[in-house]
Amino acid sequence: MKYMVLQIQKGKGCNYTIGCGTRVFWLDAKSKDEAIKEVLDLPDNWKDLVHECGSPEELIINKCSSLSCVDPSKYYQFEEIMLIEVSDQIDMIPILKKEFDNICNYYVEFYDKKLEEAELKELERLRKKFNK
Repeated sequence: MKYMVLQIQKGKGCNYTIGCGTRVFWLDAKSKDEAIKEVLDLPDNWKDLVHECGSPEELIINKCSSLSCVDPSKYYQFEEIMLIEVSDQIDMIPILKKEFDNICNYYVEFYDKKLEEAELKELERLRKKFNK
């Protein structure tokens, strides 16, 4: 299954207009539990690792860095982390290109017709002017 992970930094990052506090990435997993485990980034043997690390912070930073984003003592924290299951994926580029081509073709047809109308109007004006 395909998942999208949306992370939004607390305070919206450096400037809300450019979204520097927002990160989106794709995740492939066989199940929702597997996807959650991958986002959590916590080793199965984390209890054993506690004995190797001098503090919870060291464990979190060195072994499961994604947990540091919810540590209230850290400068940057995430306000929101969403795991979104993607049920369908549509490549929009071919659709956008087709519509762009349709607009361009219509534009050419429209202005060719306008040009022809203007030329016929000019021809009629010249015929009247020269009586032919």
